[in-house]
Amino acid sequence: DSVRLGRATVAPLGIRSHVRQHSELSYGWTAGTFVLRQNYLLEYRESDSLGGLPWGYAHLPGAEARAHRHFVNALHLDFWERPCSRSGRRSLLFRVESREERDRWVARLVAAARMTVGDLY
Repeated sequence: DSVRLGRATVAPLGIRSHVRQHSELSYGWTAGTFVLRQNYLLEYRESDSLGGLPWGYAHLPGAEARAHRHFVNALHLDFWERPCSRSGRRSLLFRVESREERDRWVARLVAAARMTVGDLY
């Protein structure tokens, strides 16, 4: 099961890349389409097929998603690069179209972060 969150502009916070992307680092703002598949957030670019290999991803166990306190159309996502060992903390800032869309994203990301192995079956 997949949930298409929609289009957003995203930037990593801090000095390192936010997602694994074909062994390259990415800096600055990028635009993409984001899909939740179980407890993975998948990022696709304009030319990507949403059913194919994503351009980037984040594994969400233990992640925290919250509304940005100053911008009504922005949200933060903090997640672990390696969730099992809780190491490699990463932070992303997303910009979406509206407060309603932001709230929908936050609710879905929080739910995905709380999934247990039992939820996958």
